[in-house]
Amino acid sequence: MANEFFDQFVDDLTALEQRIAEFSVSSNADGKSNTKDALKIIKFDANTELKAAAGNVAAMSPGPEREDAACNALRNMYRVFGFFQSEVVRLNERPFDIKEKLRHPGARICDFTILVNETPLPSSTGELKMQIDAVCSTVKSVMADRRSRIGYRNIIERTDAVNIAEEDYMEELVGIAKVGLLTTEPTRVAFARSDLERFKLYFTIREAGIVKNAYFDDLFRWCGLCSFLFIMLYIISRTQVFVPLLIPIAIHGSLTEFLYDTRNFHLFAAGAAIGTWLSFSLRRPEMKFEDLAVLEPDRLTPRARVSYTVGLAGFVALLLFSGAVVVGIGDVKGEAALHSHGSWSLMLGLLAGIAERALGKGVQDRSDALAAAIGGSGQGKTGKA
Repeated sequence: MANEFFDQFVDDLTALEQRIAEFSVSSNADGKSNTKDALKIIKFDANTELKAAAGNVAAMSPGPEREDAACNALRNMYRVFGFFQSEVVRLNERPFDIKEKLRHPGARICDFTILVNETPLPSSTGELKMQIDAVCSTVKSVMADRRSRIGYRNIIERTDAVNIAEEDYMEELVGIAKVGLLTTEPTRVAFARSDLERFKLYFTIREAGIVKNAYFDDLFRWCGLCSFLFIMLYIISRTQVFVPLLIPIAIHGSLTEFLYDTRNFHLFAAGAAIGTWLSFSLRRPEMKFEDLAVLEPDRLTPRARVSYTVGLAGFVALLLFSGAVVVGIGDVKGEAALHSHGSWSLMLGLLAGIAERALGKGVQDRSDALAAAIGGSGQGKTGKA
Protein backbone atom coordinates (compact mmCIF):
# COMPACT_ATOMS: atom_id res chain seq x y z
CA MET A 1 0.00 0.00 0.00
CA ALA A 2 3.04 2.26 0.34
CA ASN A 3 3.12 2.80 -3.41
CA GLU A 4 -0.65 2.81 -4.02
CA PHE A 5 -0.98 6.35 -5.39
CA PHE A 6 2.33 6.18 -7.23
CA ASP A 7 1.41 2.98 -9.06
CA GLN A 8 -2.01 4.39 -9.98
CA PHE A 9 -0.28 7.57 -11.08
CA VAL A 10 2.02 5.68 -13.48
CA ASP A 11 -0.83 3.59 -14.94
CA ASP A 12 -3.24 6.49 -15.31
CA LEU A 13 -0.66 8.78 -16.89
CA THR A 14 -0.01 6.22 -19.62
CA ALA A 15 -3.73 5.55 -20.06
CA LEU A 16 -4.64 9.26 -20.33
CA GLU A 17 -1.89 9.90 -22.86
CA GLN A 18 -3.18 6.99 -24.93
CA ARG A 19 -6.80 8.22 -24.72
CA ILE A 20 -5.79 11.73 -25.78
CA ALA A 21 -3.93 10.32 -28.78
CA GLU A 22 -6.98 8.27 -29.84
CA PHE A 23 -9.47 11.16 -29.66
CA SER A 24 -10.94 12.39 -32.93
CA VAL A 25 -13.70 14.77 -33.95
CA SER A 26 -16.86 13.98 -35.88
CA SER A 27 -16.12 16.57 -38.58
CA ASN A 28 -13.25 14.60 -40.06
CA ALA A 29 -14.20 14.62 -43.74
CA ASP A 30 -11.77 15.78 -46.40
CA GLY A 31 -10.95 19.45 -46.17
CA LYS A 32 -11.94 19.88 -42.50
CA SER A 33 -8.50 21.34 -41.97
CA ASN A 34 -9.47 23.92 -39.37
CA THR A 35 -11.07 21.40 -37.01
CA LYS A 36 -8.23 18.92 -37.47
CA ASP A 37 -5.63 21.60 -36.84
CA ALA A 38 -7.53 22.76 -33.76
CA LEU A 39 -7.61 19.19 -32.46
CA LYS A 40 -3.85 18.85 -32.94
CA ILE A 41 -3.29 22.03 -30.95
CA ILE A 42 -5.63 20.88 -28.17
CA LYS A 43 -3.89 17.50 -28.00
CA PHE A 44 -0.47 19.13 -27.83
CA ASP A 45 -1.61 21.53 -25.11
CA ALA A 46 -3.25 18.70 -23.16
CA ASN A 47 -0.13 16.54 -23.29
CA THR A 48 2.02 19.49 -22.26
CA GLU A 49 -0.23 20.23 -19.28
CA LEU A 50 -0.39 16.53 -18.45
CA LYS A 51 3.39 16.39 -18.19
CA ALA A 52 3.35 19.55 -16.11
CA ALA A 53 0.70 18.09 -13.81
CA ALA A 54 2.71 14.90 -13.43
CA GLY A 55 5.67 17.00 -12.39
CA ASN A 56 8.74 15.16 -11.25
CA VAL A 57 6.86 12.51 -9.28
CA ALA A 58 8.54 9.66 -11.15
CA ALA A 59 11.97 10.96 -10.21
CA MET A 60 11.20 11.17 -6.50
CA SER A 61 12.40 8.56 -4.03
CA PRO A 62 9.84 6.14 -2.61
CA GLY A 63 8.18 7.37 0.51
CA PRO A 64 5.30 9.37 1.95
CA GLU A 65 6.33 12.53 0.10
CA ARG A 66 6.17 10.72 -3.26
CA GLU A 67 2.75 9.30 -2.36
CA ASP A 68 1.42 12.79 -1.55
CA ALA A 69 2.88 14.17 -4.76
CA ALA A 70 1.40 11.28 -6.78
CA CYS A 71 -2.03 11.91 -5.21
CA ASN A 72 -1.91 15.60 -6.15
CA ALA A 73 -0.63 14.75 -9.64
CA LEU A 74 -3.57 12.38 -10.17
CA ARG A 75 -6.07 15.12 -9.38
CA ASN A 76 -4.31 17.58 -11.72
CA MET A 77 -4.06 15.01 -14.50
CA TYR A 78 -7.80 14.29 -14.47
CA ARG A 79 -8.51 18.01 -14.33
CA VAL A 80 -6.42 18.45 -17.50
CA PHE A 81 -8.11 15.47 -19.16
CA GLY A 82 -11.57 16.83 -18.28
CA PHE A 83 -10.73 20.17 -19.85
CA PHE A 84 -9.42 18.35 -22.93
CA GLN A 85 -12.69 16.42 -23.26
CA SER A 86 -14.75 19.62 -23.03
CA GLU A 87 -12.66 21.18 -25.79
CA VAL A 88 -13.25 18.16 -28.03
CA VAL A 89 -16.98 18.43 -27.38
CA ARG A 90 -16.81 22.10 -28.34
CA LEU A 91 -15.08 21.18 -31.60
CA ASN A 92 -17.76 18.60 -32.34
CA GLU A 93 -20.44 21.25 -31.87
CA ARG A 94 -18.98 23.57 -34.49
CA PRO A 95 -21.75 24.31 -37.02
CA PHE A 96 -19.26 25.02 -39.82
CA ASP A 97 -15.72 24.37 -40.86
CA ILE A 98 -13.48 26.30 -43.22
CA LYS A 99 -11.35 24.83 -46.01
CA GLU A 100 -8.66 27.26 -47.08
CA LYS A 101 -7.17 27.21 -50.58
CA LEU A 102 -3.66 28.34 -51.54
CA ARG A 103 -2.29 29.21 -54.98
CA HIS A 104 0.68 26.94 -54.19
CA PRO A 105 2.18 25.40 -51.04
CA GLY A 106 3.47 28.08 -48.71
CA ALA A 107 1.44 30.86 -50.34
CA ARG A 108 -1.26 32.99 -48.76
CA ILE A 109 -4.99 32.22 -48.82
CA CYS A 110 -6.53 32.91 -52.24
CA ASP A 111 -9.94 31.32 -51.64
CA PHE A 112 -11.89 29.35 -49.07
CA THR A 113 -14.95 27.16 -48.75
CA ILE A 114 -17.35 27.08 -45.81
CA LEU A 115 -18.37 23.51 -45.05
CA VAL A 116 -21.47 22.61 -43.03
CA ASN A 117 -21.05 20.09 -40.23
CA GLU A 118 -23.71 17.64 -39.07
CA THR A 119 -24.68 19.64 -35.99
CA PRO A 120 -27.71 21.76 -35.08
CA LEU A 121 -27.50 24.97 -37.08
CA PRO A 122 -28.62 28.24 -35.43
CA SER A 123 -30.43 30.59 -37.80
CA SER A 124 -28.08 33.49 -37.02
CA THR A 125 -24.96 31.59 -38.09
CA GLY A 126 -26.75 30.19 -41.14
CA GLU A 127 -27.60 33.70 -42.33
CA LEU A 128 -24.05 34.86 -41.65
CA LYS A 129 -22.69 31.96 -43.71
CA MET A 130 -24.83 32.94 -46.71
CA GLN A 131 -23.78 36.59 -46.36
CA ILE A 132 -20.09 35.67 -46.28
CA ASP A 133 -20.52 33.40 -49.32
CA ALA A 134 -22.20 36.25 -51.24
CA VAL A 135 -19.46 38.72 -50.32
CA CYS A 136 -16.76 36.21 -51.26
CA SER A 137 -18.39 35.63 -54.67
CA THR A 138 -18.49 39.38 -55.33
CA VAL A 139 -14.83 39.79 -54.37
CA LYS A 140 -13.75 36.92 -56.63
CA SER A 141 -15.83 38.26 -59.52
CA VAL A 142 -14.36 41.77 -59.23
CA MET A 143 -10.78 40.53 -58.95
CA ALA A 144 -11.22 38.10 -61.86
CA ASP A 145 -12.51 40.98 -63.98
CA ARG A 146 -9.49 43.06 -63.01
CA ARG A 147 -7.16 40.23 -64.08
CA SER A 148 -8.96 39.87 -67.41
CA ARG A 149 -8.33 43.55 -68.17
CA ILE A 150 -4.57 43.33 -67.69
CA GLY A 151 -2.81 43.93 -70.99
CA TYR A 152 0.57 42.66 -72.15
CA ARG A 153 2.46 45.61 -70.68
CA ASN A 154 3.97 44.71 -67.27
CA ILE A 155 1.60 41.76 -67.15
CA ILE A 156 3.53 39.88 -64.45
CA GLU A 157 3.83 42.83 -62.06
CA ARG A 158 0.21 43.88 -62.54
CA THR A 159 -1.09 40.33 -62.13
CA ASP A 160 0.93 39.93 -58.93
CA ALA A 161 -0.50 43.21 -57.61
CA VAL A 162 -4.06 42.00 -58.24
CA ASN A 163 -3.30 38.62 -56.63
CA ILE A 164 -1.85 40.29 -53.54
CA ALA A 165 -4.92 42.50 -53.20
CA GLU A 166 -7.19 39.47 -53.55
CA GLU A 167 -5.21 37.56 -50.92
CA ASP A 168 -5.57 40.52 -48.54
CA TYR A 169 -9.34 40.48 -49.02
CA MET A 170 -9.58 36.70 -48.62
CA GLU A 171 -7.55 36.68 -45.41
CA GLU A 172 -9.88 39.29 -43.94
CA LEU A 173 -12.94 37.27 -44.95
CA VAL A 174 -11.48 34.07 -43.53
CA GLY A 175 -10.84 35.88 -40.26
CA ILE A 176 -14.44 37.11 -40.15
CA ALA A 177 -15.71 33.61 -40.95
CA LYS A 178 -13.62 32.06 -38.18
CA VAL A 179 -14.92 34.56 -35.64
CA GLY A 180 -18.58 34.11 -36.51
CA LEU A 181 -18.96 30.58 -37.87
CA LEU A 182 -16.69 28.38 -35.72
CA THR A 183 -18.84 29.05 -32.68
CA THR A 184 -22.46 29.39 -31.65
CA GLU A 185 -21.79 32.27 -29.26
CA PRO A 186 -24.32 35.03 -30.20
CA THR A 187 -21.99 37.92 -29.35
CA ARG A 188 -19.26 36.60 -31.67
CA VAL A 189 -21.79 36.07 -34.47
CA ALA A 190 -23.06 39.65 -34.06
CA PHE A 191 -19.50 40.98 -34.08
CA ALA A 192 -18.67 39.02 -37.24
CA ARG A 193 -21.77 40.41 -38.97
CA SER A 194 -20.76 43.98 -38.07
CA ASP A 195 -17.20 43.34 -39.22
CA LEU A 196 -18.53 41.98 -42.52
CA GLU A 197 -20.36 45.27 -43.11
CA ARG A 198 -17.12 47.11 -42.35
CA PHE A 199 -15.31 44.93 -44.91
CA LYS A 200 -17.96 45.63 -47.58
CA LEU A 201 -17.53 49.38 -47.10
CA TYR A 202 -13.73 49.04 -47.20
CA PHE A 203 -13.85 46.93 -50.38
CA THR A 204 -16.25 49.37 -52.06
CA ILE A 205 -14.03 52.35 -51.27
CA ARG A 206 -11.00 50.60 -52.76
CA GLU A 207 -12.54 48.92 -55.80
CA ALA A 208 -15.62 50.93 -56.86
CA GLY A 209 -13.61 53.54 -58.73
CA ILE A 210 -11.56 50.91 -60.56
CA VAL A 211 -14.65 48.92 -61.57
CA LYS A 212 -16.67 51.94 -62.67
CA ASN A 213 -13.88 53.59 -64.65
CA ALA A 214 -12.99 50.35 -66.42
CA TYR A 215 -16.59 49.85 -67.56
CA PHE A 216 -16.89 53.56 -68.39
CA ASP A 217 -13.78 53.40 -70.61
CA ASP A 218 -15.05 50.32 -72.44
CA LEU A 219 -18.43 51.94 -72.99
CA PHE A 220 -16.75 55.12 -74.22
CA ARG A 221 -14.70 53.22 -76.81
CA TRP A 222 -17.71 51.40 -78.26
CA CYS A 223 -20.00 54.43 -78.16
CA GLY A 224 -17.28 56.60 -79.67
CA LEU A 225 -16.67 54.12 -82.49
CA CYS A 226 -20.39 53.81 -83.22
CA SER A 227 -20.99 57.58 -83.22
CA PHE A 228 -17.91 58.11 -85.43
CA LEU A 229 -19.23 55.65 -88.02
CA PHE A 230 -22.65 57.32 -88.14
CA ILE A 231 -21.12 60.80 -88.35
CA MET A 232 -19.03 59.61 -91.29
CA LEU A 233 -22.20 58.28 -92.90
CA TYR A 234 -23.82 61.68 -92.30
CA ILE A 235 -20.89 63.47 -93.96
CA ILE A 236 -20.99 61.11 -96.94
CA SER A 237 -24.76 61.52 -97.29
CA ARG A 238 -24.63 65.31 -97.06
CA THR A 239 -21.56 66.02 -99.22
CA GLN A 240 -21.86 63.02 -101.56
CA VAL A 241 -18.18 62.27 -100.97
CA PHE A 242 -17.14 58.87 -102.41
CA VAL A 243 -20.68 58.24 -103.68
CA PRO A 244 -19.66 58.25 -107.37
CA LEU A 245 -16.94 55.73 -106.58
CA LEU A 246 -19.22 53.41 -104.63
CA ILE A 247 -22.44 53.50 -106.67
CA PRO A 248 -22.96 52.56 -110.33
CA ILE A 249 -23.75 55.52 -112.58
CA ALA A 250 -27.15 54.07 -113.55
CA ILE A 251 -28.57 54.45 -110.07
CA HIS A 252 -26.40 57.33 -108.93
CA GLY A 253 -29.10 60.00 -109.16
CA SER A 254 -31.91 58.29 -107.25
CA LEU A 255 -29.63 56.91 -104.52
CA THR A 256 -27.92 60.27 -104.09
CA GLU A 257 -31.27 61.88 -103.40
CA PHE A 258 -32.19 59.11 -100.94
CA LEU A 259 -28.91 59.46 -99.05
CA TYR A 260 -29.31 63.20 -98.79
CA ASP A 261 -32.89 62.93 -97.54
CA THR A 262 -31.89 60.48 -94.78
CA ARG A 263 -28.73 62.28 -93.70
CA ASN A 264 -30.14 63.41 -90.35
CA PHE A 265 -31.13 59.84 -89.54
CA HIS A 266 -27.40 59.13 -89.08
CA LEU A 267 -27.06 62.10 -86.74
CA PHE A 268 -29.91 60.72 -84.66
CA ALA A 269 -28.11 57.35 -84.34
CA ALA A 270 -24.80 59.08 -83.52
CA GLY A 271 -26.52 61.09 -80.80
CA ALA A 272 -28.06 57.89 -79.37
CA ALA A 273 -24.60 56.29 -79.13
CA ILE A 274 -23.17 59.30 -77.28
CA GLY A 275 -26.24 59.42 -75.04
CA THR A 276 -25.71 55.79 -74.08
CA TRP A 277 -22.27 56.68 -72.77
CA LEU A 278 -23.64 59.64 -70.78
CA SER A 279 -26.51 57.55 -69.44
CA PHE A 280 -24.23 55.30 -67.40
CA SER A 281 -22.72 58.19 -65.46
CA LEU A 282 -26.09 59.80 -64.88
CA ARG A 283 -27.62 56.55 -63.61
CA ARG A 284 -24.62 55.49 -61.51
CA PRO A 285 -23.32 58.54 -59.60
CA GLU A 286 -22.49 56.26 -56.67
CA MET A 287 -21.97 52.52 -56.42
CA LYS A 288 -22.81 50.13 -53.62
CA PHE A 289 -21.03 46.88 -52.83
CA GLU A 290 -23.83 44.86 -54.43
CA ASP A 291 -23.33 46.77 -57.72
CA LEU A 292 -19.66 45.87 -58.16
CA ALA A 293 -20.12 42.37 -59.55
CA VAL A 294 -23.08 43.30 -61.78
CA LEU A 295 -22.96 46.90 -62.98
CA GLU A 296 -26.04 46.61 -65.17
CA PRO A 297 -29.12 44.54 -64.20
CA ASP A 298 -29.56 43.32 -67.79
CA ARG A 299 -25.89 42.19 -67.83
CA LEU A 300 -25.22 43.59 -71.31
CA THR A 301 -21.61 44.21 -72.26
CA PRO A 302 -20.67 47.73 -73.48
CA ARG A 303 -20.66 46.53 -77.10
CA ALA A 304 -24.05 44.86 -76.75
CA ARG A 305 -25.48 47.87 -74.88
CA VAL A 306 -24.60 50.42 -77.55
CA SER A 307 -25.86 48.09 -80.29
CA TYR A 308 -29.12 47.56 -78.42
CA THR A 309 -29.65 51.28 -77.78
CA VAL A 310 -28.81 52.34 -81.33
CA GLY A 311 -31.19 49.67 -82.64
CA LEU A 312 -34.01 51.02 -80.46
CA ALA A 313 -33.08 54.57 -81.45
CA GLY A 314 -33.29 53.54 -85.10
CA PHE A 315 -36.86 52.34 -84.57
CA VAL A 316 -37.76 55.60 -82.82
CA ALA A 317 -36.12 57.57 -85.65
CA LEU A 318 -38.24 55.70 -88.19
CA LEU A 319 -41.36 56.66 -86.25
CA LEU A 320 -40.29 60.29 -86.09
CA PHE A 321 -38.99 60.68 -89.64
CA SER A 322 -42.04 58.95 -91.10
CA GLY A 323 -44.43 61.17 -89.15
CA ALA A 324 -46.00 58.24 -87.29
CA VAL A 325 -45.10 60.05 -84.07
CA VAL A 326 -44.90 63.83 -83.89
CA VAL A 327 -42.84 65.63 -81.25
CA GLY A 328 -41.81 69.24 -81.00
CA ILE A 329 -39.76 71.62 -78.91
CA GLY A 330 -40.33 75.34 -79.26
CA ASP A 331 -40.84 76.35 -82.88
CA VAL A 332 -39.40 73.08 -84.23
CA LYS A 333 -42.04 70.41 -84.75
CA GLY A 334 -42.82 67.43 -86.99
CA GLU A 335 -40.88 65.25 -89.38
CA ALA A 336 -40.13 68.13 -91.71
CA ALA A 337 -38.13 69.78 -88.96
CA LEU A 338 -36.15 66.57 -88.43
CA HIS A 339 -35.27 66.44 -92.11
CA SER A 340 -34.11 70.05 -92.19
CA HIS A 341 -32.54 70.54 -88.74
CA GLY A 342 -29.56 68.28 -88.13
CA SER A 343 -28.89 69.75 -84.68
CA TRP A 344 -32.40 68.82 -83.56
CA SER A 345 -31.97 65.24 -84.81
CA LEU A 346 -28.70 65.03 -82.91
CA MET A 347 -30.34 66.41 -79.74
CA LEU A 348 -33.24 63.93 -79.92
CA GLY A 349 -30.76 61.12 -80.44
CA LEU A 350 -28.84 62.22 -77.35
CA LEU A 351 -32.04 62.27 -75.32
CA ALA A 352 -32.99 58.82 -76.62
CA GLY A 353 -29.59 57.43 -75.59
CA ILE A 354 -29.71 59.03 -72.14
CA ALA A 355 -33.22 57.65 -71.58
CA GLU A 356 -32.28 54.18 -72.86
CA ARG A 357 -34.18 52.40 -70.08
CA ALA A 358 -37.39 54.32 -70.71
CA LEU A 359 -36.79 54.05 -74.45
CA GLY A 360 -37.06 50.27 -74.37
CA LYS A 361 -40.35 50.38 -72.49
CA GLY A 362 -41.70 53.08 -74.83
CA VAL A 363 -40.84 51.07 -77.91
CA GLN A 364 -42.43 47.96 -76.38
CA ASP A 365 -45.63 49.83 -75.54
CA ARG A 366 -45.82 51.38 -79.02
CA SER A 367 -45.25 47.97 -80.64
CA ASP A 368 -47.94 46.36 -78.49
CA ALA A 369 -50.41 49.11 -79.35
CA LEU A 370 -49.65 48.76 -83.06
CA ALA A 371 -50.00 44.97 -82.92
CA ALA A 372 -53.28 45.29 -81.04
CA ALA A 373 -54.60 47.75 -83.62
CA ILE A 374 -53.66 45.46 -86.49
CA GLY A 375 -55.21 42.48 -84.73
CA GLY A 376 -58.41 44.44 -84.03
CA SER A 377 -58.67 45.53 -87.66
CA GLY A 378 -58.24 41.95 -88.83
CA GLN A 379 -60.97 40.68 -86.55
CA GLY A 380 -63.32 43.44 -87.70
CA LYS A 381 -62.88 42.50 -91.34
CA THR A 382 -63.46 38.84 -90.57
CA GLY A 383 -66.69 39.65 -88.76
CA LYS A 384 -68.01 41.66 -91.70
CA ALA A 385 -67.24 38.89 -94.10
